Amino acid sequence: MFISPKLIFVELQKTGCTHIGKLLRHVLDGQQVGKHNRPTDKLLTVEDRFFLGSIRNPWDWYVSLWAYGCDHKGGLYTMVTAPGWRKLLRGHGWKKGPMSAALSATKAIKAGRHPDQWAQCYSERNNAENFRRWLRLLNDRAYWHEIGEGYAQSAVCRTAGLLTYRYLNLFCRDITPSAFSIGMPDYEELFSFERRSCYIDHFIRNESLESDLIRGLAACGIEVSEEQQSKILSSGKTNTSSRMNSTAYYYDNATIALVRDKERLIIEKFSYAPPTVKR
Repeated sequence: MFISPKLIFVELQKTGCTHIGKLLRHVLDGQQVGKHNRPTDKLLTVEDRFFLGSIRNPWDWYVSLWAYGCDHKGGLYTMVTAPGWRKLLRGHGWKKGPMSAALSATKAIKAGRHPDQWAQCYSERNNAENFRRWLRLLNDRAYWHEIGEGYAQSAVCRTAGLLTYRYLNLFCRDITPSAFSIGMPDYEELFSFERRSCYIDHFIRNESLESDLIRGLAACGIEVSEEQQSKILSSGKTNTSSRMNSTAYYYDNATIALVRDKERLIIEKFSYAPPTVKR
């Protein structure tokens, strides 16, 4: 999270957030406080503080997350591929509810881990079938407990995918155990929760990152000189994966439909379109 006197940038993984933070430091006096973390309740109640968030086309986001793992990077890759059972003890909400956390962890340990299966999916970054197999594992109830992050304990996983789960956790107010552990039986309730709880004033799309950032700064009332705008618009990418193929290369009709179903909230809110698969 990048914090300045007028603006706070909240980072959603694999949406160009490292690059955005780098550009913000060229324009503003501020500091990086953690990474991929949500603002404290105190920060959310400060008046006249403008919030930026970042987002990305869900179909592209999943390919980027997987390809980053193929480079042996990222928290998800580390979580699902590390041997042993200790990883299963994380992300159960021990501080909020020790008893329920113990029950959840016991179920996860009984279900076991499958690091070899995940590692096989990450074994070749240009193998489309590896990506599709990984995407199916990620959305298979039998493997949710291996992901961590509290995802398996949330009702969101029964309605939406990992991207939407992370989006809601980072960008919405009123995140309580009850908000994600009970209720939300369908997308209508999920949409309603997001509409009333999202605190972000301006989203930066990964697909138009530099121009969206400039528009966000203007909306916040921050003047950006022509020289600064030129630097932003001519800047290169940061912290990317090493994949070499287009997004469409990795998908077939079934996996396109899977992402469309699981990430409906983000797809509809931001009017994202799927890649075109060659027949």
